[in-house]
Amino acid sequence: MNLPYTLEQASSYSAKASAAGEKPSGGKMSNNNNNEQRGPRLNRYYETLKQYYKLKEPIDQDNTLVFESRFESANLRKAVKISDYEYDLYLKNDYSTNGFTQWYFFRMQNTRKDKVYRFNIVNLMKPDSNYNQGMKPLIYSVKEAESNQIGWSRDGFNIAYY
Repeated sequence: MNLPYTLEQASSYSAKASAAGEKPSGGKMSNNNNNEQRGPRLNRYYETLKQYYKLKEPIDQDNTLVFESRFESANLRKAVKISDYEYDLYLKNDYSTNGFTQWYFFRMQNTRKDKVYRFNIVNLMKPDSNYNQGMKPLIYSVKEAESNQIGWSRDGFNIAYY
């Protein structure tokens, strides 16, 4: 591969298991005794970030959603819990605009099965929106992808834009 940059690959993160004494693709000797297969470390910065909210013990009784937006293209500035299943979301303004926000992208964890969540995106303001014509938000569920091979899909109900 002829890239204009180099992708660091730590010796313990080889994409393939290496034989004893063999150099991994990163060029360094592996000190990994159990030869775990792991992919390249693409975002070491994200791995070291501390969560804004740590779930309380026992974890299965804490219904608070954990939001994350410290990754490329994410734009959630703040999430405020209104009740157990309702949140006010504040987005970062789009770059090179005078305070406009046209899209949203973030991750959330700790959802509960068979519960209905309400998200109020407080500062998503335009004169009109395709949500008024029936468009639904685009979502991705890791569990759906693993169990049913369903990736990104449009879902939601009672979607209002005003």
